[in-house]
Amino acid sequence: MSEIFTAFGQMPKRMKQLSAVQFFTWMGLFCMWIFFSVAVPRAILGATDTDSLLYKEGVNLANDCFASYNLVAFFVAMSFLWLGRKVSAKKIHFVSLLLGGLGLSSVG
Repeated sequence: MSEIFTAFGQMPKRMKQLSAVQFFTWMGLFCMWIFFSVAVPRAILGATDTDSLLYKEGVNLANDCFASYNLVAFFVAMSFLWLGRKVSAKKIHFVSLLLGGLGLSSVG
């Protein structure tokens, strides 16, 4: 544990700032990975019985959503290679965070 605190103390300021962002980002993703496939059948389809066909269809819908999410993420990541030659990384990051925030806001 002491090595962790020593390393954290020696980190550049910018890296310390990013560590807090990364911690909360990964915590949110971890929660999404765990609860998304349960939330879709319950919250969207209204299925509460885990043995029902509707609940299983909801889990399949959640799996399809994750597959679509990963496919879109792959193609967007590849497009960033091209876009990075034309636009600064700072602008790409800003727009990405803005669109991610709007997407998350639309879920509720």
